[in-house]
Amino acid sequence: MCSWGYLQLFNQGRFIVNTSKKHNKVVVKIGTGHRTAKDITKRLGEVGVQVCGWAFEMMKHDIFVSSLCHEPREIRLVSFTTLDFGFLERVSLEEVVSEVTKAGFSLCSPEDAPQFCLAHHDTMSPGTDIFLMPPIPVLGYGSRAFASSFSDSIRMIRAVEADSDAPLSYGQRFFVRDRSL
Repeated sequence: MCSWGYLQLFNQGRFIVNTSKKHNKVVVKIGTGHRTAKDITKRLGEVGVQVCGWAFEMMKHDIFVSSLCHEPREIRLVSFTTLDFGFLERVSLEEVVSEVTKAGFSLCSPEDAPQFCLAHHDTMSPGTDIFLMPPIPVLGYGSRAFASSFSDSIRMIRAVEADSDAPLSYGQRFFVRDRSL
């Protein structure tokens, strides 16, 4: 399993962030009192967001439970694509994380994805947004991260591959935390 705190930084001559366009920034409240996977899953269901199998398994993991914020506060998530960081083809998760941290952003906490879906379930963009976060192991399936998906009126939170060499597609959208809030 990859330890994000010890990633080697790469400089491949690409521009770091395309600042010529406005990036989608959203404020999310965390520490909303949900303490278990059942609590969060129930609340997501009430607002019409399905929780897929591996995502539910991730929410039961000690890594997720220990990441839950106990004090209410707001965080700012910023949405980018791999293109914003100069990647013109498929790229490994490790390379994207390296560029994101060099640009001054931090990884999401595991709590950020379900809280985003709770707060923005009615305004989710079509497609899939991956939350760059420390990976959570799912027994027998490797490391996983959360992703929110919206298509044909189906809103869901699911798990995606998060090993360091996991590929991100051309133009893949993802969220990171803005350190300024």
